[in-house]
Amino acid sequence: MPPRKSAISNVFAVLGNGVACFLLFLMLIPNIEAGRTEARLISAYNRVCEISRAHQETPSRELFVMHDIPELDPWGQPYRLVDIGGNRVRALSSGPNKKTPQVSVDQDDIYSDMTTPPFEPIRANKKKQLLIAIVVSAGAWLLFSIVFLRTRRETSCA
Repeated sequence: MPPRKSAISNVFAVLGNGVACFLLFLMLIPNIEAGRTEARLISAYNRVCEISRAHQETPSRELFVMHDIPELDPWGQPYRLVDIGGNRVRALSSGPNKKTPQVSVDQDDIYSDMTTPPFEPIRANKKKQLLIAIVVSAGAWLLFSIVFLRTRRETSCA
């Protein structure tokens, strides 16, 4: 009868360790606010691209240098159209800080002719963070389980 009780306690110990490692995993994964920020950036980037394409064909676009569009970006600021010369129009959103310089753009601005979409760095960081969370929590569970089971086996044979 004692070996069965020992086996059950081993199972509960390994499962308890699994629960603790799952909580560690939940602490290490990207937070939900990063997903919300990414969704806002994707929405704003897609919209500035649509606005830019729509205004490329507008025949009267030479009449403006910069003007606001009544539509608001995800941060509550109006989208802007800027004539950047060479028959090109840049649509832009002032981004999370809600400010844009008059002459150029700042770091968090989202505009239609960006070389890299603004959500790509966030997506790459989230992938890295998720991989780290999986490796650390699974590694901790495996390591603690092996150590626990080896010490239990050694003490039960002695």
